[in-house]
Amino acid sequence: MAMRKVSSLALAILVVGGVCLMHLSAGYTRAWAQEVSNFWHGWTLPVNVSQSPTNAATWPTLDVAQDGQMIYLAWSDRRETFQDIYYTLSIDGGKSWAISQPAVVMAGSDSLRPSLVISGTTPVIAWAEAKLGLSHATWQWALGKDVVQVPNTRDVLSSAPCLAWGTDGDLHLALQGGLGTQPDMLYSRREVGATGWPTATVVFTHTASGSYNPSLVVSDDGQMVHLVWEESVGAVESQVYYVRGQKSGQDVLWETPLSLSQGITRSVRPDIALWSDPAAEGAEAQPSLYVVWGEQVGGFDTQYVRYTYSGDGGTHWSAPLRVDARPVSANNVAPTYVTPALAVGPSGAVCAAWHGFRPDGVVEAEEVYVSCSTDHGASWGTPANVSRSPGVISIRPALAIGDDGILQLAWQELAGADPKANYQIYYAHSLPYRVLFPLVRR
Repeated sequence: MAMRKVSSLALAILVVGGVCLMHLSAGYTRAWAQEVSNFWHGWTLPVNVSQSPTNAATWPTLDVAQDGQMIYLAWSDRRETFQDIYYTLSIDGGKSWAISQPAVVMAGSDSLRPSLVISGTTPVIAWAEAKLGLSHATWQWALGKDVVQVPNTRDVLSSAPCLAWGTDGDLHLALQGGLGTQPDMLYSRREVGATGWPTATVVFTHTASGSYNPSLVVSDDGQMVHLVWEESVGAVESQVYYVRGQKSGQDVLWETPLSLSQGITRSVRPDIALWSDPAAEGAEAQPSLYVVWGEQVGGFDTQYVRYTYSGDGGTHWSAPLRVDARPVSANNVAPTYVTPALAVGPSGAVCAAWHGFRPDGVVEAEEVYVSCSTDHGASWGTPANVSRSPGVISIRPALAIGDDGILQLAWQELAGADPKANYQIYYAHSLPYRVLFPLVRR
């Protein structure tokens, strides 16, 4: 497959002659001051960070460095004949963004569903490359490095790759793979310093209709991998499965998977986050795990976000609760599910983002909502409408939190006539304080 590597976006972008910064001021004094929860208060105004000339930007993914200032954001963009992976960078916590550029251009095929993590200060992106029709291969690129393919023993259909980075430097990748409509759940790990990926191996063989949409995290010591995915166990029934694996040399020893959504008929699109209490010691030092997913009740018109929590590293899980008691609906074009995203802050506060429109609403156009919990999900704050795009579809949120506790949120927003393709990528971040407006006297 022919390809050419595109010049990288360097950190020297403020130097004369470097890549110019595209100033997209978030406007703190104009920030929306509605209280989101007891922890976060308000959001900046949404800004268009993709600036796609063809209105063809989809599938946002982002990560933030520990200091909260460096943020990388990537997406799939059809600016020419095929879709390529584009990315941009902010070095001031989202106040301004560099002009977007492609990571790698793969000739004659579409680059789809990117997943981005920051390894130290280096962005790493994995994505699915459509070779022939619906057949996909998984590739990975890092800033300043060559693009590499993840070997697989079978053809891959809609691989939906998900990356995670361990503090030991290892990269972890989960994906769905297999012919037809019955993919299995696959996994590969690239050790620090390695030049290529080992062949992806089967973690779980599908039960009925296939294993889909993985999400994974790695423990703080880099030794334990936690993986969730959507398992189609029947024609109209899907469950969220969870499995953890212990690193053992070059292998990972996987335990028996378990269902986190037992008794819930239609559970889809899970996401997982991990938090370790820095003050915990001994037996109490087990990490906390948080999982959300979409719950469909009676079709696309009634959907909820479900949540469960484990305080002992995945051994025991709480009964699944609904983040918001009020349902939302999703369009019947794409995506037809609420596709929640999850992130946890440095204090253990957890936030969920999802899209949808209220079934009793006047306009059937999704908004992006965020709700947060400071008690491990026992209670949730009133959902905040962060996209604030009445009459315009806003979908597929991506969420991240740095050590400064600021929520970083991206989503795709309709910017044309075709709800399947015409989108721009928008961004906003939270404000961890109350916004006070000046008193104006007449």
